[in-house]
Amino acid sequence: MIRRILAAVVAALVIVTGTASAEAHTTSSTVLEPLSDMNRARYVDERICVGSTLDPAYYPVAATAQLWNNAVNDDSSVTPPQLALDFSTNCAADGYIASHRMTIGTFSNPDYNGCLYFTNLGRTPAGGDSQLDYWTQGPGVYINAGISGCVSTAQRRGHQITAGIGYALGLQLLTSSGWASRVMCTCSLDTIRSPDNTSAYRVGQIYTGSFGG
Repeated sequence: MIRRILAAVVAALVIVTGTASAEAHTTSSTVLEPLSDMNRARYVDERICVGSTLDPAYYPVAATAQLWNNAVNDDSSVTPPQLALDFSTNCAADGYIASHRMTIGTFSNPDYNGCLYFTNLGRTPAGGDSQLDYWTQGPGVYINAGISGCVSTAQRRGHQITAGIGYALGLQLLTSSGWASRVMCTCSLDTIRSPDNTSAYRVGQIYTGSFGG
């Protein structure tokens, strides 16, 4: 009699555990709708070359790319990395095709209304359950050195590089003071230089399939 009771209890636990696991799997595989802090585009995967020939003493592109890697991959137990930015002065020569690279540079136009200008923004539908498009070519990210306020301090130059890379990774540029805690906001020009936790988390979501793809 006792054995039959134990067997029944074990069977019930198996059913409950199986149900819980199924529910957890369903939740984790649910495709999310893009959020307002995203620009609805991304690279095909997390292996992306960040190319630049700017003076690293003035525009620390390589160091900033590594800051993004560190922020997004803060959980060392997650393998492979959610983001793998690789800095190079010549991404093409290093074997990266156009759709797997971005370029960071500068331009000078005091009449342009903004500190960042982007090129190569063509998109290709990812298909399947993806809510995001793929960049057809890697975006060009250009910082406006023609407006002193954009680049007048190391803090501001660092902010522009971080926000520019963030945009290429799929985040939206933000302007409202309600986003003041985000590096992607123009309002945080003098306060945030490195990837903030929420922005890094969102990039991690993008490249681990939370929005499909």
